[in-house]
Amino acid sequence: MFESAYAPSMISPQLARSLRSRLYGVRPSVFIRNSVDNCNCQQIDDALNSDELIKIRTNVHSSNELIALANEICKKFKATLIQTIGYMIAIYRHNPENDL
Repeated sequence: MFESAYAPSMISPQLARSLRSRLYGVRPSVFIRNSVDNCNCQQIDDALNSDELIKIRTNVHSSNELIALANEICKKFKATLIQTIGYMIAIYRHNPENDL
């Protein structure tokens, strides 16, 4: 597991494990080619507002570039990186409205 350079809220190891187990049923919400643009920003924000836990499919082939992109996304959206695997980035951002 890769840790995000930007983690606005430290999540517990139990929550991280639970989120990783939920990832199997999650389909990618957004596709990013090489960088985050305005259109992708809106899609990512909308997906995080509705689902909290999302997968982002990328076209990045290098693991270092994938981690850099994941950290950029996490910083921009105040999300926590849960996992990167293959071409996928899984991020989580808690939505207090979903607690109701």
